[in-house]
Amino acid sequence: MDIRLDQLNKKAVLVYFILATVLLGIYHLKDNIVVSLGNSLNYSLFIKNTDTPIKGDYVTFYKVHPYFSRVSKDNKLALTKKIICIEGDELTTRGDLHYCNGEPIAQAKDRTGKGNPLTIYEYNGVIPNSMAYVIGENNTSFDSRYFGFINIEELEKVRPIL
Repeated sequence: MDIRLDQLNKKAVLVYFILATVLLGIYHLKDNIVVSLGNSLNYSLFIKNTDTPIKGDYVTFYKVHPYFSRVSKDNKLALTKKIICIEGDELTTRGDLHYCNGEPIAQAKDRTGKGNPLTIYEYNGVIPNSMAYVIGENNTSFDSRYFGFINIEELEKVRPIL
């Protein structure tokens, strides 16, 4: 009987150890996990990375825009997008189409899905230093097509998990 109790105690200690390790890991990761609740990207779970973001990277940032008033009292939301065009690249807008270095990258819409008007960001020239043009992977994403460039210093690189 003592042997069975000793084996149960060892198993209980092991279970508690594993549980404590998992909880400690979650506690330390909570500030480094980003969840994208919208449908603008193919991924929804990301982990922050301290590397400087470059073209092609996923990034997260806060953006203030009147469009967000329907979901945020201070018009500020955390967004996760992909850098598609960056400082030194040439961004061109022709009507509702946006091009980076002559390649089509996005088509803007003039209205939301509910019929509200959208202002299309227009720019023709070289993207200024420290700036990036970010978009979602879904054509209904609210991104640089509507709010323009984001300062690279405001962007945190993230890597998709799921």
